[in-house]
Amino acid sequence: MDSAVGGTVRYVAECIHGFEEGLCDSCYPREVKVDESKPVMKRGKAAAVRGPRTVPAGTTTRPRSRGEGRIAAARPVVPLGSRRIYHVTHISNFESILHDVAIRAGATPMIDLLSPEARAARSTAEVVAGEPVSAFVPFALSPDAAWWNLILTGAIEPTWSDAARKEAATQYIMLVGTVGAIGPDVVVSDRDAASPLARFGVGLNAASALMRSALEDDPELIHPEVLARGDYPLEQIVLLAIPNEPVRERVKQLIRDSGEQAPKLAVYPPWFQPTDPDDEA
Repeated sequence: MDSAVGGTVRYVAECIHGFEEGLCDSCYPREVKVDESKPVMKRGKAAAVRGPRTVPAGTTTRPRSRGEGRIAAARPVVPLGSRRIYHVTHISNFESILHDVAIRAGATPMIDLLSPEARAARSTAEVVAGEPVSAFVPFALSPDAAWWNLILTGAIEPTWSDAARKEAATQYIMLVGTVGAIGPDVVVSDRDAASPLARFGVGLNAASALMRSALEDDPELIHPEVLARGDYPLEQIVLLAIPNEPVRERVKQLIRDSGEQAPKLAVYPPWFQPTDPDDEA
């Protein structure tokens, strides 16, 4: 893994989420010790995030559809602020990110993954009154996000553009940041943020509660979106994942030409390969 532009790249084998050894609860699950000499106390039901309500930041909006699961009471959860988040873009869009020194909401990409209709939907769907989804930079909570897997398996749904169907997976890069870098105004949606069924956790506390609620039916958190208002600074990108060595060389050249400091670079092909549906069951 690079610490700058140059250096030797090795595969990220220890933790696919980019954490140091022992810091990832998914790749390095912690052993839970149980004192059998003490009686087990039953916990009451965790309070679910409720909706719908018209409320200010710090609350959750939009109702969950009937039949969706409740919060998993005993599942260990990495604090939301410590979680890594993933933004996928075509390599042709990276030059503008370097120029802006940030991933900017509302920027016009050279190659857009979304269809015009889907782009319009994100411009009209609101997170809170007066703030459309398009005013936020979208991230996933997993490098195996459901929407990304749809693109890797052909992008046949009307959500995606013709370009998304034509471009090879090896032409994309994945910028990895952290929820904590977004700050207290972070927003989490439990699914595609433009969906009429989406619920939003606005603010760190409500976002954490919504994420815990989503874990019951989506333990890998492949459906939620994390939203950063306005932009996400390039300096807060902790890892830049790349599908192969040729793309790595192109990225290095773009960084050299920009004069910006490089994030860590890692070639990790599995993040650019489709997930077997059986693995998500």
